[in-house]
Amino acid sequence: GDPSSSHPQSAHSQPATRNSQLSNYLAVLKIPSYVLDTAGMAAMTFAIGGFSFWMPAYLVDHAHVGAKEGATPKELLAQVNTYFGGIMVVCGISATLIGGWLGDWLKKRVSGSYFIVSAVGIFLSAAFIVLMINTPFPFAWFWLFWAVFFLFINTGPSNTILANVTTPAMRANAFAVNILVIHALGDAISPPILGHLVGRFSWDAALYLVAGIMVFAALLWLWGAVYLQRDEARAAAG
Repeated sequence: GDPSSSHPQSAHSQPATRNSQLSNYLAVLKIPSYVLDTAGMAAMTFAIGGFSFWMPAYLVDHAHVGAKEGATPKELLAQVNTYFGGIMVVCGISATLIGGWLGDWLKKRVSGSYFIVSAVGIFLSAAFIVLMINTPFPFAWFWLFWAVFFLFINTGPSNTILANVTTPAMRANAFAVNILVIHALGDAISPPILGHLVGRFSWDAALYLVAGIMVFAALLWLWGAVYLQRDEARAAAG
């Protein structure tokens, strides 16, 4: 009944727990599908972070969208923010649902389906950004809509990969590492980098960088498709 008798056990259990947590963090780095998926998601988050942050300013300052006599820059920016925000919401919800369904449907037919859907989606998004850059508004709104739509297609499939290639014991650690990496290398740094490019070079240079980063994400995800089936089987086997 002496409560002090439990102290040695708790003292030993704490280092053991820490070691177990550390081993889980290190274990995910040995899963190619996880590493490549996280790298692709970081590139995607870089693109979407900078794109969503700067697009309203691009539309007003460069494309002169919504320009009207007597309107202040603040009023124009508010109007464009409403348009662009609506596109982000509609595309974000619909593309996430469609991307998840498409990954599941394709899995019955193609190995690495979740990676392939993610890769094709973000590659198409990059293509539509290039088309938007080279098309005058209001026609470019069409390309902008599809650029945003396909940018969100990977949301469901890329997160499904994280869950499918990790065992239940390491899954929480895997998602924690993923969240840290994609934000640290993604939307935390993209707005200032793109802002520097705009100031030093041009809006087009910044947006071409976004498109290039998207293509890089597509290549990482296509690479990951090679390992997905094997890594899913290993995770399922424990």
